[in-house]
Amino acid sequence: MKSILFLLMAVSLVRDGFAAEKLAGWTANLPSAIQAARTNAKPVLVYFTATWCGPCKMMAATTLQDAGVKQRLTSVMPVLIDIDEEPTLSQRYEIQAVPTFVLLNPQEEEIHRRSGYMEATQFGAWLEQSEVVAQKARMAKLAWAKQQTNITAALTGTDPAAAQEAVRQLLELSSHREPDQVVFAAAQLKEVGRREPGWLLEGLNHPKLAARIQVANVFREKLGAQFIFDPWEKEEVRQELIRNWRVQLEKR
Repeated sequence: MKSILFLLMAVSLVRDGFAAEKLAGWTANLPSAIQAARTNAKPVLVYFTATWCGPCKMMAATTLQDAGVKQRLTSVMPVLIDIDEEPTLSQRYEIQAVPTFVLLNPQEEEIHRRSGYMEATQFGAWLEQSEVVAQKARMAKLAWAKQQTNITAALTGTDPAAAQEAVRQLLELSSHREPDQVVFAAAQLKEVGRREPGWLLEGLNHPKLAARIQVANVFREKLGAQFIFDPWEKEEVRQELIRNWRVQLEKR
């Protein structure tokens, strides 16, 4: 019976031409919402919809009118995008179906998404989960910023043990998937190679191939064609090459 009522409502809304959501409190201006999100430190919820979308009309008439849902929406900057009016935005966010909800942080990075019709309880639960995901993302960003500061300070400080720990962290970061971490690690390792190349030698025998390749690239840039090292070699071969290069670096 419930499914039959749902279909009857959907057909009725499509037949009656329920307009593409002029929802109170929602804006169609994504750049403005992003700017406001940065000012208010809130995530942005982008709702991709269309005038011909029956489930979208259902959500606009029911779910998005729910008092509990409206209360939860006060914690985000809500943006409504008609995919037919904003095809470029739809392509940018790879929208394959409507309705689709995409949660962005103030830096326009995607945090969470969900497609398809949701009743008020489902949507409220998804928003609650999104808040948790957004909070974890914010904490991760703060932790990453602090780690960068600490690594930079250690490498320019006077404590050799702290510097070596910073190098160890850089080697780990160089094998991560996050591009900003890899780029940061590469730049810092290059600077270490310029000032204290000996600190990087053990990185040529790092357990992770990506780290070994990164360190080998630093040495190739510093020493040129004379630096011959294969990151894919067996560990015992790499160890012998490291010993040889340590002797050569000490003579410089």
